[in-house]
Amino acid sequence: MSYFEVTPDIVRVVGDESIEDEINACYIIFDSEIAIIDSGTPHTPKNDILNCIGDYGRNAEDVAYILTTHEHYDHFGAHAWLKKKTNAKIVAHQKAEATLSNPKKLSTDHYMLGKSDKFMLSFYGSPTDRLQACNVDQTVEDGDTISFGNTDLEVIYTGGHCAGHVFYYEPRSKAIFIGDEALMYPGDSYKYYIDFTGDASRRFKALKGLLNMNWKLLCPIHDEAYMKTDGMEMLRMAIDGHKQWNQTIIDVLNEYGKEMSTGKLAREAEERMGISWGPQMSRLIDHSTVYMHLLALKKAGKVDGRGEYDKARWKLSAEALLEEFDSEFAF
Repeated sequence: MSYFEVTPDIVRVVGDESIEDEINACYIIFDSEIAIIDSGTPHTPKNDILNCIGDYGRNAEDVAYILTTHEHYDHFGAHAWLKKKTNAKIVAHQKAEATLSNPKKLSTDHYMLGKSDKFMLSFYGSPTDRLQACNVDQTVEDGDTISFGNTDLEVIYTGGHCAGHVFYYEPRSKAIFIGDEALMYPGDSYKYYIDFTGDASRRFKALKGLLNMNWKLLCPIHDEAYMKTDGMEMLRMAIDGHKQWNQTIIDVLNEYGKEMSTGKLAREAEERMGISWGPQMSRLIDHSTVYMHLLALKKAGKVDGRGEYDKARWKLSAEALLEEFDSEFAF
């Protein structure tokens, strides 16, 4: 078991690595009551969470809340198990509730798997196969507060990485728990993911907003917690990576000179960006990140598109052809 004190009252619990060597972790906030932020996958680090609580001389019954940053398998995977062990309230944004109560929505709404995708996942195995549904006891919206003991967590809705994504901000320690909205893959600011319920412009807005917030500790799930100076640098890298995706998509379309399919455009853009996914992640993520950037570009009038997702065809708009591209245009 590995856990690390971020502050005397905040502990990061790190479980086993899963697909793509992804680090699975969560945060525990200790007060007279306890809150757990995210629970990892169905198998890790759920036991480590309870062991850590025990090592701090506390009991499972002290857990008041199981908080959800967003509705992906590696963040609510052990919610149902922890609920049985602790009887804590499960909290999530209202746009995440339907997926937590019916995890099959990950395949139908978030990943949009086709027949070939489902066949490949039947061979490799899907990380969603072992997910248990869980009832959300309390839904939250932007501006709400979760209180336990002397701790107040402020809810900040982002909705970029996926529709139900939120931050939790703790004013006393000035720690902000950011889920996967930034720093999903340590040291690789280009390798991030927006699913089919997410929004590229909202992700960019969330990243820019973090630059101006009064935090001292930046706490992502798949990376270590950062103090202000290092955290600001990582955020700037994430913003640069986001802008680079926009620029690369525009460059590819400009050089190709005619309509491109989503798949062809995504493969070319990913190659230029140096992005490589393993077979499981590739099938789950597919090209949704590029597609969500394209939708934002279309809304801003920079590209024209017809059709949906894998049947869509894209080209530069007349407006984009006449002007120098600004990668911050839409945000």
